Amino acid sequence: MRIAFATIAAMLVAPMSWATEGYICVAEKATGFKAEMSAGPWKESNFKTDERYIVVRSPLPKFKWAVKQPGMETPLAWCKADFDQYGYLLCDGAEEQFRMNRKDLRFQTYYYVGYVGSGAGGPTANEKRVETPLIAIGRCTSL
Repeated sequence: MRIAFATIAAMLVAPMSWATEGYICVAEKATGFKAEMSAGPWKESNFKTDERYIVVRSPLPKFKWAVKQPGMETPLAWCKADFDQYGYLLCDGAEEQFRMNRKDLRFQTYYYVGYVGSGAGGPTANEKRVETPLIAIGRCTSL
């Protein structure tokens, strides 16, 4: 099983030209809030957990790490500092925050778009999808 996971991780990372050191993180649980339409009531919800994140050294000098998803060129979060003395890595993006600890190889990510501002020029009742704020947790492995 571990060999299969490592093989899949290598295949996911291969297209990224600047991925030489890092981690692949796989979500195990995700929960948050959703509304069917912008005018509908918000309800607690569990989400599918097939999200994968790749944490790699940043190609930009002002950042230490970047968090990407397989197949995406643009990172969804950037990490200004390296892992701290306790093993924590803190990364921020335009719509998401990513936190990881390399000592226990766990991560959590927050997608915070959706609830705040959804009633002020957000999606209309004709739109099928409303953004859904959520938190996901999972485990990482070294590449």
